[in-house]
Amino acid sequence: MPPIFPLLLACALLLPVSVSAQVPVESDPRIEEQTRGITSRADEPWVEGEFEFPPYPDSDDDLLPVPGQSASSRLEVFLDPDSITIGADGVSRYTVVLSSRSGARNVIYEGLRCSEVTHRVYAYGDGRGGFGKLQEERWQKLTPQSGTYGYRYVLARSIICDQFNRARPPKEVDARLRFPRGNMDQKEY
Repeated sequence: MPPIFPLLLACALLLPVSVSAQVPVESDPRIEEQTRGITSRADEPWVEGEFEFPPYPDSDDDLLPVPGQSASSRLEVFLDPDSITIGADGVSRYTVVLSSRSGARNVIYEGLRCSEVTHRVYAYGDGRGGFGKLQEERWQKLTPQSGTYGYRYVLARSIICDQFNRARPPKEVDARLRFPRGNMDQKEY
Protein backbone atom coordinates (compact mmCIF):
# COMPACT_ATOMS: atom_id res chain seq x y z
CA MET A 1 0.00 0.00 0.00
CA PRO A 2 1.16 3.51 -0.71
CA PRO A 3 1.91 5.49 2.48
CA ILE A 4 -0.92 7.90 1.77
CA PHE A 5 -3.59 5.19 1.93
CA PRO A 6 -3.71 4.89 5.78
CA LEU A 7 -4.06 8.67 6.00
CA LEU A 8 -6.98 8.67 3.52
CA LEU A 9 -8.62 5.79 5.36
CA ALA A 10 -8.37 7.66 8.68
CA CYS A 11 -9.89 10.78 7.11
CA ALA A 12 -12.73 8.75 5.59
CA LEU A 13 -13.54 7.23 8.98
CA LEU A 14 -13.53 10.62 10.75
CA LEU A 15 -15.62 12.39 8.11
CA PRO A 16 -19.00 11.01 9.23
CA VAL A 17 -18.26 12.02 12.83
CA SER A 18 -17.50 15.64 11.96
CA VAL A 19 -20.49 15.88 9.61
CA SER A 20 -22.85 14.38 12.17
CA ALA A 21 -21.72 16.92 14.75
CA GLN A 22 -22.99 19.70 12.49
CA VAL A 23 -26.43 18.20 11.90
CA PRO A 24 -29.03 20.10 13.94
CA VAL A 25 -30.71 18.10 16.65
CA GLU A 26 -34.48 18.07 16.54
CA SER A 27 -35.93 19.90 19.50
CA ASP A 28 -38.41 18.34 21.84
CA PRO A 29 -41.87 19.84 21.09
CA ARG A 30 -42.87 19.50 24.77
CA ILE A 31 -39.99 21.72 25.87
CA GLU A 32 -40.76 24.26 23.15
CA GLU A 33 -44.39 24.42 24.26
CA GLN A 34 -43.46 24.82 27.95
CA THR A 35 -40.98 27.62 27.28
CA ARG A 36 -42.95 29.52 24.63
CA GLY A 37 -43.49 33.11 25.73
CA ILE A 38 -40.84 32.99 28.44
CA THR A 39 -38.08 35.53 28.00
CA SER A 40 -35.02 36.16 30.06
CA ARG A 41 -34.96 39.41 32.04
CA ALA A 42 -31.49 40.00 30.60
CA ASP A 43 -33.06 40.08 27.12
CA GLU A 44 -35.59 42.73 28.05
CA PRO A 45 -34.55 46.37 27.75
CA TRP A 46 -34.66 48.31 31.00
CA VAL A 47 -37.51 50.79 31.26
CA GLU A 48 -37.67 53.44 33.94
CA GLY A 49 -40.80 53.21 36.05
CA GLU A 50 -43.23 55.84 37.21
CA PHE A 51 -42.65 57.62 40.52
CA GLU A 52 -43.99 60.48 42.59
CA PHE A 53 -42.00 63.24 44.19
CA PRO A 54 -41.70 62.87 47.97
CA PRO A 55 -42.73 65.61 50.36
CA TYR A 56 -40.29 68.49 50.38
CA PRO A 57 -38.01 68.41 53.47
CA ASP A 58 -39.19 71.36 55.50
CA SER A 59 -37.11 70.72 58.61
CA ASP A 60 -33.39 70.10 58.89
CA ASP A 61 -34.00 68.20 62.13
CA ASP A 62 -34.92 64.99 60.30
CA LEU A 63 -32.02 65.05 57.82
CA LEU A 64 -29.13 62.64 58.23
CA PRO A 65 -25.54 63.65 57.41
CA VAL A 66 -23.78 61.75 54.64
CA PRO A 67 -20.41 60.54 55.99
CA GLY A 68 -17.13 61.17 54.23
CA GLN A 69 -17.07 64.94 54.22
CA SER A 70 -13.71 66.61 54.59
CA ALA A 71 -13.14 69.36 57.11
CA SER A 72 -12.25 71.72 54.26
CA SER A 73 -15.51 71.12 52.41
CA ARG A 74 -17.65 74.21 52.06
CA LEU A 75 -20.82 72.12 51.94
CA GLU A 76 -22.53 69.74 54.29
CA VAL A 77 -24.52 66.96 52.63
CA PHE A 78 -27.66 65.47 54.17
CA LEU A 79 -30.13 62.82 53.08
CA ASP A 80 -33.84 62.90 53.90
CA PRO A 81 -34.48 59.37 55.22
CA ASP A 82 -38.23 59.64 54.63
CA SER A 83 -37.66 60.17 50.90
CA ILE A 84 -35.70 56.95 50.24
CA THR A 85 -37.56 54.49 48.02
CA ILE A 86 -36.75 51.63 45.65
CA GLY A 87 -38.97 51.53 42.59
CA ALA A 88 -40.12 48.43 40.74
CA ASP A 89 -37.53 49.45 38.13
CA GLY A 90 -34.74 48.96 40.69
CA VAL A 91 -33.97 52.67 41.05
CA SER A 92 -33.25 54.05 44.52
CA ARG A 93 -34.69 57.55 44.75
CA TYR A 94 -33.95 60.03 47.52
CA THR A 95 -33.78 63.70 48.43
CA VAL A 96 -30.40 65.18 49.25
CA VAL A 97 -29.80 68.59 50.82
CA LEU A 98 -26.56 70.50 50.25
CA SER A 99 -26.06 73.19 52.86
CA SER A 100 -23.30 75.80 52.93
CA ARG A 101 -21.81 77.23 56.09
CA SER A 102 -23.40 80.57 55.23
CA GLY A 103 -26.87 79.01 55.26
CA ALA A 104 -27.47 78.61 51.51
CA ARG A 105 -29.30 75.38 50.72
CA ASN A 106 -29.89 73.28 47.61
CA VAL A 107 -32.47 70.48 47.65
CA ILE A 108 -32.15 67.82 44.94
CA TYR A 109 -34.34 64.79 44.19
CA GLU A 110 -32.16 62.11 42.57
CA GLY A 111 -32.14 58.51 41.45
CA LEU A 112 -29.38 55.91 41.64
CA ARG A 113 -29.24 52.69 39.59
CA CYS A 114 -26.95 50.48 41.62
CA SER A 115 -26.77 47.77 38.94
CA GLU A 116 -25.32 50.24 36.44
CA VAL A 117 -23.64 52.64 38.93
CA THR A 118 -25.43 55.57 37.30
CA HIS A 119 -27.37 58.51 38.69
CA ARG A 120 -29.96 60.96 37.50
CA VAL A 121 -31.30 64.26 38.86
CA TYR A 122 -35.09 64.43 38.73
CA ALA A 123 -35.66 67.86 40.24
CA TYR A 124 -34.17 70.73 42.18
CA GLY A 125 -35.89 72.56 44.99
CA ASP A 126 -37.69 75.60 43.66
CA GLY A 127 -37.01 77.80 46.70
CA ARG A 128 -40.70 77.89 47.62
CA GLY A 129 -40.95 74.50 49.32
CA GLY A 130 -41.47 72.33 46.24
CA PHE A 131 -39.63 70.64 43.41
CA GLY A 132 -39.18 72.09 39.92
CA LYS A 133 -39.11 69.16 37.49
CA LEU A 134 -36.24 69.06 35.03
CA GLN A 135 -36.66 68.43 31.35
CA GLU A 136 -34.25 66.08 29.55
CA GLU A 137 -31.98 64.86 32.34
CA ARG A 138 -30.11 61.66 31.44
CA TRP A 139 -28.57 58.83 33.40
CA GLN A 140 -24.87 59.45 33.95
CA LYS A 141 -22.11 57.07 34.97
CA LEU A 142 -20.72 57.68 38.45
CA THR A 143 -16.98 57.98 38.93
CA PRO A 144 -14.92 58.84 41.99
CA GLN A 145 -14.66 62.60 42.14
CA SER A 146 -14.02 65.34 44.59
CA GLY A 147 -16.02 68.50 44.94
CA THR A 148 -19.66 69.31 45.29
CA TYR A 149 -21.11 66.13 43.80
CA GLY A 150 -18.61 63.62 45.20
CA TYR A 151 -21.26 62.55 47.69
CA ARG A 152 -23.03 60.60 44.91
CA TYR A 153 -20.15 58.17 44.61
CA VAL A 154 -20.08 57.76 48.41
CA LEU A 155 -23.81 57.00 48.37
CA ALA A 156 -23.38 54.48 45.56
CA ARG A 157 -20.37 52.69 47.02
CA SER A 158 -21.06 52.80 50.74
CA ILE A 159 -24.62 53.60 51.65
CA ILE A 160 -27.38 53.01 49.08
CA CYS A 161 -25.81 50.17 47.07
CA ASP A 162 -24.24 47.00 48.46
CA GLN A 163 -20.98 45.37 47.33
CA PHE A 164 -22.89 43.42 44.64
CA ASN A 165 -24.37 46.60 43.10
CA ARG A 166 -27.85 45.94 44.46
CA ALA A 167 -30.00 48.56 46.14
CA ARG A 168 -30.18 48.29 49.90
CA PRO A 169 -33.64 48.48 51.50
CA PRO A 170 -34.52 51.98 52.75
CA LYS A 171 -34.37 50.86 56.41
CA GLU A 172 -30.80 49.62 55.92
CA VAL A 173 -29.80 52.88 54.21
CA ASP A 174 -31.28 54.78 57.14
CA ALA A 175 -29.31 52.63 59.61
CA ARG A 176 -26.05 53.10 57.67
CA LEU A 177 -26.53 56.87 57.85
CA ARG A 178 -27.48 56.91 61.54
CA PHE A 179 -24.76 54.49 62.62
CA PRO A 180 -21.84 54.75 60.18
CA ARG A 181 -19.44 51.86 60.43
CA GLY A 182 -15.68 52.10 60.35
CA ASN A 183 -15.52 49.79 57.33
CA MET A 184 -17.53 52.13 55.10
CA ASP A 185 -15.70 53.76 52.23
CA GLN A 186 -15.13 57.20 53.69
CA LYS A 187 -14.26 58.89 50.42
CA GLU A 188 -13.74 62.58 50.97
CA TYR A 189 -15.37 64.96 48.56
